Amino acid sequence: MNGLRLADVRSSKPTPPREAVEKRRAEQMRQRECALKADLDKLLPRDRTVYLNHCLDTLAVKQ
Repeated sequence: MNGLRLADVRSSKPTPPREAVEKRRAEQMRQRECALKADLDKLLPRDRTVYLNHCLDTLAVKQ
């Protein structure tokens, strides 16, 4: 090896607070849900972005 130890490669950044992690995970789940809906509706690539934005806006209003 080139002499690097595991400690040399680790990030020195602190881990984000639990609330931030949970919020990001919830957002990722919403995005994935909308992406799956877009796949099921067999949208053309040119229409996908508008569809995803509309879906995410609709989910945000529901909450």
